[in-house]
Amino acid sequence: MMPKLSPSRIANPSHGSRSVSVARILIVIATVCLPPITAWGNDNPFGLPAPYDPGRLGSVMLHGGGQSLQSEVRNEFVRLAGGRDARILLIPSEMCQLGKNENGESLDKGESAAEYEARLARFTNYGRWATLRDDRQVVDFQFLYRDRQNDPDDVRFFALLEKATGIWMPAIDQGTLPNLFANERATKGDRFQRALREIVARGGVVGGLGGRMASLPEAIIAGDASKDEDDDGWVRAELDFGLSLLSGVIADQTFSSRAGRLERLTDLLRNGPRLDRLRRQPGVERRTIGLGVEAHTVLILSGNTIRAFGEGRGHIFLKSNGDRTITWRTLEAGEEPLVVQTRSARPERAEAGPAKAALNPLGMPDPSDPSRVGTVILHGGGDTDEIVDAIPKLAGTAKPRMVHCPAARQSCRPSENLSPPKLSEHLEKTFFEWRLLQTEGRLKSLTFATTSDPADADREEFVRPLKQADALWFCGGNQRPLAHLFVDHLRPTSFQREALNIVRRGGVVGGSSAGLAIMADVMIEGDDSEAGGPAEATLSRGLGVMKHVLAEQHFDARSGRIERLTGLLRDHKRLANFAPTCEPKKMIGLAVEEDTALIAQANRLRVSGKKLAHIFLQATDPRVVTWHALQPGDAAILRQGDNGYILELEDWEFRE
Repeated sequence: MMPKLSPSRIANPSHGSRSVSVARILIVIATVCLPPITAWGNDNPFGLPAPYDPGRLGSVMLHGGGQSLQSEVRNEFVRLAGGRDARILLIPSEMCQLGKNENGESLDKGESAAEYEARLARFTNYGRWATLRDDRQVVDFQFLYRDRQNDPDDVRFFALLEKATGIWMPAIDQGTLPNLFANERATKGDRFQRALREIVARGGVVGGLGGRMASLPEAIIAGDASKDEDDDGWVRAELDFGLSLLSGVIADQTFSSRAGRLERLTDLLRNGPRLDRLRRQPGVERRTIGLGVEAHTVLILSGNTIRAFGEGRGHIFLKSNGDRTITWRTLEAGEEPLVVQTRSARPERAEAGPAKAALNPLGMPDPSDPSRVGTVILHGGGDTDEIVDAIPKLAGTAKPRMVHCPAARQSCRPSENLSPPKLSEHLEKTFFEWRLLQTEGRLKSLTFATTSDPADADREEFVRPLKQADALWFCGGNQRPLAHLFVDHLRPTSFQREALNIVRRGGVVGGSSAGLAIMADVMIEGDDSEAGGPAEATLSRGLGVMKHVLAEQHFDARSGRIERLTGLLRDHKRLANFAPTCEPKKMIGLAVEEDTALIAQANRLRVSGKKLAHIFLQATDPRVVTWHALQPGDAAILRQGDNGYILELEDWEFRE
């Protein structure tokens, strides 16, 4: 059962404290197992026009790109357009324009309409479509194009549209048709836009391939927004006006084969209202649905259902719960159509029993004293001032003993060029704000523990401060040296055991950036990917303070983080092979933005700092993942539901 959450405002990860009205709890992927329920007019989730005949629903075909399904696409399109009664139009791509060659250069001798159509009907161009008419498989087939010389008022153009039962649009840049017909009049609509909607309202079909598919919504992704050279953050979308056939959808093509597609689509769903159509800019409204279509895959929208065919998957993102939850569902060929409906349209059914508090969902060490639960802090990197102030309060004692481990930084480890006195001086200067806690009487002691020798992880003298510590902190840097120095793949080192014991006796262990990464048992060390492909995590073993967690830092500032985290979370085979004691189905993804900390105590989570913390939960259905994004000040609890963990905010209320 979905948690009922009140609306809120969150900080835009890319613009500091600037707030927009958007989802605070961001992705839930759920399976819909309900019979189709027809929705009309404003109730249509995709903004499709209401059908003139309720028994004859129109359709929209969204082809993610590629040429491997040509016959299958054409056959299904003809069927949806009316079979032998179909009247089909095809808009040529930019490589086949009247009077121009494939490079867009004007032909020396010009070209008549008859010559142009003969060229289009060649087998290497659209000959297979033209045979639909020649072989009398349909009532009519025509090429739809503007002929300014012979048809300056577009009389033929719109006459064909008025009778069409189907219009197909091969691949082209998504801005081409909107630039001709949308004209930034999203609220009024051009005649061409209205004609497209009429085809669907009559029970026909409109389909597009690649960029033409992406041009069908009212607001479209025109490309990637420009970045500064030093901006290594998420890929963001540049928006423009589209053809408005789908007024409640944002669509993206070649979804899984291009790096950054998941980033830019989900970023729009999180931060879309930053653009306002009232200022003649396309915007993304609260109820907007995200559709990502992989190459060689087609999503077909009809009424309030979605079905898929082809070789890949469709990705459907739904926002709900007052704009605070998004549902991400994958859909493949052969699956039952997915139904999208409002909660009010849901049939009456018995509510499931109350969710139970999860005992130890993150795999933290069990407390020696149940009344003193230990704490783990995951800080995303950047400014840690707030955590410096908070650690003494979280350590479970009035004046905690603290160990600070700066070994993630090369400049903070012993070396031939850095004598012990110079290293000590450097550490005191670099981390003066931590020493100030002791000076002010808020810490009983502060010890720096750093080394360049992995053998120290099992040396009594080196590990001794941890045995009495109430707090252990790892600063940012590079997580690889931390894993090399303090972790043994075959057996826990003394350092590892004592780090876990701090949490076990009610203390606090945490870290920023690299220090966040080392908390997990399966540690994301970095990433590797083929050129242009999605990032894939490279793995190592971490301290294991959180055994059921995959953790990411710098989540808002480094491109590819969402892809490598969610890809690993769903790759159960790889997780099991890498860590045989791992339970892949129990793994939870925790990702933290910069200047932000996620504070975990047993099954309770709290966010502190300036930006967002993200929680990814798996369900019993392997296709389902739940993504929650919590803002500073949020407190939440993980509970065990019928289909996996659920996250509920702990809001204040009066006791009755």
